Amino acid sequence: FFGTGLGTMTTFFAYEWGLNLTRNEKILNLGILVAAAVVLILILKKKQAAAERILQILCVSMAGMCVINGVSIRSQVAKYENQKRQYAQPGEQILELSRSGQNVIVLMLDRAIDGYVPFLFDEKPELLESFSGFTWYPNTLSFGKCTNLGAPALYGGYDYTPAAMDAREDTLLKDKNNEALMVLPTLLKEEGYEVTVCDPPYAGTYEWIPDYSMYYEAGIKAYTTEGAYSRAYFEPFSASYSAVQQHAAFYYSVLKVLPPAIQRFWYRDGFYFEQEQEAVNKEFLRCYSVMDNLVSITKVTSEEKNCFLQMQNGMTHDVTTLSKPDYEPAAGISHTVLTLTMGPEYTLEKTIDDRSLSISNAYQMGHYDSNMAALITLGTWFDYLKEQGCWDNTRIILVSDHGRELRDLGMENETAGIDVEAFNPLLMVKDFGAAGFTVSDEYMTNADVPALALSGIAENPVNPFTGNAISMEKKQTPLAVTTSMHWDVTGDQRTVFDLSDGVWFEVSPGNIFEDSNWRRLDD
Repeated sequence: FFGTGLGTMTTFFAYEWGLNLTRNEKILNLGILVAAAVVLILILKKKQAAAERILQILCVSMAGMCVINGVSIRSQVAKYENQKRQYAQPGEQILELSRSGQNVIVLMLDRAIDGYVPFLFDEKPELLESFSGFTWYPNTLSFGKCTNLGAPALYGGYDYTPAAMDAREDTLLKDKNNEALMVLPTLLKEEGYEVTVCDPPYAGTYEWIPDYSMYYEAGIKAYTTEGAYSRAYFEPFSASYSAVQQHAAFYYSVLKVLPPAIQRFWYRDGFYFEQEQEAVNKEFLRCYSVMDNLVSITKVTSEEKNCFLQMQNGMTHDVTTLSKPDYEPAAGISHTVLTLTMGPEYTLEKTIDDRSLSISNAYQMGHYDSNMAALITLGTWFDYLKEQGCWDNTRIILVSDHGRELRDLGMENETAGIDVEAFNPLLMVKDFGAAGFTVSDEYMTNADVPALALSGIAENPVNPFTGNAISMEKKQTPLAVTTSMHWDVTGDQRTVFDLSDGVWFEVSPGNIFEDSNWRRLDD
């Protein structure tokens, strides 16, 4: 009943945002413990038989919980086995592009930080040649701080902002999410494009393990890539990973039976009495291995056809600190990203023009490192596409569903009390035949992606599910964004989002970094 709702936990039993228990929660818990102890002592002294009956009830309850959890685990394992059948096979070239036709690529990098872009290129200027043709949009807005709130609009446009989805109270969130995922694949298939989809978030089931039936039924190729190529990447870390996880599993078990008032002492910023963690984040490796294999899983053909690739990757979400200067996972170094871990190796100060970056802990550093690794792996892939003669005929959109409240880029809106970095997703666009690397301060949102992808391909495109026009016009009026962090969609059968932990803001068109452009809505 206490110490729940603490956010995402890593596979090392560490909370991504730390063990943040409120003072009131600690006091209430202690009060309940004292009251329970007094009641139990009185029962033991005066009614021994009642005490025995209570113990019997507890034993039966525990046995029942074991059965219920066992059935749940069995169900999850069955779903995982089904997911494995959707995995791409190592060595299989699943990403097909054409030298003769047109290619459109929409690559969503989950939680990629838009504001890092100039600092990453400043450190690795050689990447600018690989990214020649891209325009970076630093003034870009997202509509939420987590994937279930920020991704639908990215995939389907303005019909799928949180406010627009909530307005359709007669349709399940699951169905609206599926609509969003299918907008571009449906329209581009109608335009004669061969469509491939990889790792769409919550597809089909609105759960972590997707179901690609809706793609197969539409004649669309769909694959799970994250984890498909990771076996070799796990090997150097297998011993340290096992040791850290076993250590943490035991200490976490003890943590959960301690009163919240003393849990922080036991938790030790997620180290549980260890000095450091050498094992890299396993989820990062699952995603990094995909990006590191983009060249080997890409087939470039000379056939006269058009190709569309819609892909998601989470290496910028499941972050880790990496070895420098190559920004690769390596055995023998600390890869921890715990929020409060401080140290000189996690300090970085940069200023470029009027932009500043101030990194002071491993959590921030992990995001920087993982974003850098994403650009490096993409750069290698882009160089390959140029060598294969399918660069100028390819449109590429790099985008994220949201940012993160890292407070390392000086984007705090003091009036609104928020860090705009959380609502500032990556947006970089390379159009057909584009050259050079440019920067545009044009006001954009990640809901502009469908219109950008279809520009010049589909005339006056219409959302096949709502009948509304797909365009960028709606951003000319104020837009509603939510600060909610209710990210877990498991078993969600609602038609509207649970946003009770957050507030709504109305953002006026223009500069999203201007405090005055954000207005809190009471309703």
